[in-house]
Amino acid sequence: MEATTLKTFEISIPEKYASAIRSLVKSMGGSIKVRKEKKCGLDEALEDVKAGRVYHAESTEDMLNAIEEVNADNIFILPNNKNIILAANQAASLM
Repeated sequence: MEATTLKTFEISIPEKYASAIRSLVKSMGGSIKVRKEKKCGLDEALEDVKAGRVYHAESTEDMLNAIEEVNADNIFILPNNKNIILAANQAASLM
């Protein structure tokens, strides 16, 4: 009995051909692993802008003004967006 040698290939094809290629490969005894295409950060950011998932981040000055208006010894800023973290850290360092 002869040993079967498998080769691995990475191909990019239009979605409309995926089903036919999957059937062909399986009929020949092969297997397919579908890998999601990883997007770069810029692509993700542009998609967020197009989808309206971008929020106005407070400036450090806005945060400092809001902090000064609060009558408390300790103030916790809980950012709901990663873009606000920088401004919050800068405001904390200036207090």
